Amino acid sequence: MHVTGEDRVNQNILDRFRVFAGSGRLAHAYLLTGPRGSGKFSTAMAVARMLNCEADDASLRPCGDCGPCRKIAGQNHPDVFLCDQGQDESIKIQTIRDVIGRMQLRPYEARIKVVIIRGVDLMTPEASNAFLKTLEEPSHNSLILLTTHAPDRLLDTVKSRC
Repeated sequence: MHVTGEDRVNQNILDRFRVFAGSGRLAHAYLLTGPRGSGKFSTAMAVARMLNCEADDASLRPCGDCGPCRKIAGQNHPDVFLCDQGQDESIKIQTIRDVIGRMQLRPYEARIKVVIIRGVDLMTPEASNAFLKTLEEPSHNSLILLTTHAPDRLLDTVKSRC
């Protein structure tokens, strides 16, 4: 999915995820692409909040007020793992092994465990290869959101599994 716009949540993408989740057609991994500052990370965070929001009306999710929404927004939810090495820092195999280990655990309090890897194009070749098995055989009740401004730098096998 290509994200456009300024550094904010892309409402069209969030609405698509709402439809996917509501119809039971949510895939296990998505690649969010777009230029730097286009809101890929903000959109990924909004998807994590939307999927775990406790608001009674699904159309109002994410509400921003419930416990899960506040925890995710504060980046301290136990079932939403963020992998953000910073701009231009490579994502090494040990970091990906940590991500894989967290994905294998059952959710502690979330409906859906979410892993967001920001700047996935910065994965080393070893990290990319280690991550392939997880993309091929995802754990139950988990979602992987990968963001990048340079999808051409990703292994074709990573792109094809999203």
